[in-house]
Amino acid sequence: MGPLHLANSGRMEELLRPGALGFYHPHPKTVGRLYLVEREGVLVGVDAHLPSHLLSLLLWVRTWEAWAKEAPPLGIDLYHPMQA
Repeated sequence: MGPLHLANSGRMEELLRPGALGFYHPHPKTVGRLYLVEREGVLVGVDAHLPSHLLSLLLWVRTWEAWAKEAPPLGIDLYHPMQA
């Protein structure tokens, strides 16, 4: 395996050990971007940008659900779009 990008400037010695299970997303310039590492059966987020992305997603979903409850029916199912 080649180099993985790690968006974190913190100390990672206890997480990044030989044989540690890691989860990454492929990237064209490196093998990929490392997001999670398993430590003692627990997934640990190692990407410093991950919490803000998850918060943005959570806020978007909550806003979408609130809008969907109050919006007039459109005659289409927005939660289960049809295949083209």
